[in-house]
Amino acid sequence: METRVTLPQLGETVVEGTIIKWLKKEGESVEKDEPLVEISTDKVDTEIPSPAGGVLAKILVKEGATVQVGDDIALIADGKGAVQEKEKEAVVTEKDEPALKEEKSKEPALKEKKSEKPASQKEISFKEGGKRITPVVARLISEYQIDITAIQGTGIEGRVTKKDILGFLDREGIKKKEPFKEEPARAREEKKEPIESGEEEEIVEISKIRKSIAEHMVKSKQISPHVTTVVEVDMTRVVAFREKNKETFESKREAPLTYTSIIVKAVVNSLQRFPILNASMKEDKIIIKKYYNIGVATATDDGLIVPVIKGAEKLDIAGIAKELVSLAKSAREKRLPLDALQGGTFTITNPGTYGAIFSTPIIHQPQAAILGIETIRKLPVVVNDAIAVRSMMNLCLSYDHRIIDGIDAGRFLQDLKKELEQGLTLEV
Repeated sequence: METRVTLPQLGETVVEGTIIKWLKKEGESVEKDEPLVEISTDKVDTEIPSPAGGVLAKILVKEGATVQVGDDIALIADGKGAVQEKEKEAVVTEKDEPALKEEKSKEPALKEKKSEKPASQKEISFKEGGKRITPVVARLISEYQIDITAIQGTGIEGRVTKKDILGFLDREGIKKKEPFKEEPARAREEKKEPIESGEEEEIVEISKIRKSIAEHMVKSKQISPHVTTVVEVDMTRVVAFREKNKETFESKREAPLTYTSIIVKAVVNSLQRFPILNASMKEDKIIIKKYYNIGVATATDDGLIVPVIKGAEKLDIAGIAKELVSLAKSAREKRLPLDALQGGTFTITNPGTYGAIFSTPIIHQPQAAILGIETIRKLPVVVNDAIAVRSMMNLCLSYDHRIIDGIDAGRFLQDLKKELEQGLTLEV
């Protein structure tokens, strides 16, 4: 029995990846979940674990080649099957040898057929300055005639990344010829007549990341009937606590005291009381998750990525803050492990960082809901029939109306509002 190893989805906007290094050779045994191959994409460099235990029977994609998400890259054979084949070889007698030789004569043709590679695979093996590089980096080096040995790489094992190349161009003051296009192979094959820019219009080619985001967003809108509900939260208590204790907290807990970490903790507490928000739909069944893996949208130079805090219900505010810092740093350095991009049960996005006061976020499939955190601003508010200046924030919840009714969304938001205003335990 054979198990196919495919290139997994490494984030919602990733459409292809480059094989950097195989960590096992053909014929070597491999355990389930043992690192099998190192992959590089525009957003992350990571190791892919083996989906099954056994023997690495066939490597379908060579190091340096680029393939699409979902393509086969290797075959894992059942270890038991391999042992049985060896046992068969051991009992071959002289009488059987002619037949055996005849079978062996057929092997080259069979092997030749099996060695056919996926249609989407690009036959490229890149190596510059003694270090492997991705096709994107290779094209940039060729385009700008760059000496790669002059650039300090920040990727795995010091490899030079696209970000390193673009930073070098900026530092050297080299003018970019045009926006660098990163179309997938399939898109390049389907090129139509070019649309040219005019005096009053500029035509910008859509990048593969932007295209993938667009496809994911359209798919989400097609699958889920979206509804957005908004509540206004008085964050004065939280703001006062943070302003008073942020330095002591960081010194004592070795983590920054951020609004996001506080809100994530409050969200988890409310989700535990309203678990229907922590769910997904499969066919005609609703799956309510009893674990709380919170995805937090993070901006990087290459676009948006959503790393996941696993088991957030087991962490306090400091633990969540540490996870946020670690995941954000790894995301920006393209060092996120595969596990950190998968398994989310609820997502938080923070447009408030850029001053937004209202948003209608789109659900990250197959989750049931997503929460938008808006900016905190001082406003005049009526408190006990008197006007007071308070630190106010909007929370915008988009939810899948197939799973969640308006009353459930409203109760969840009111619970979260109460949690932030007076319920959440805040301590150094």
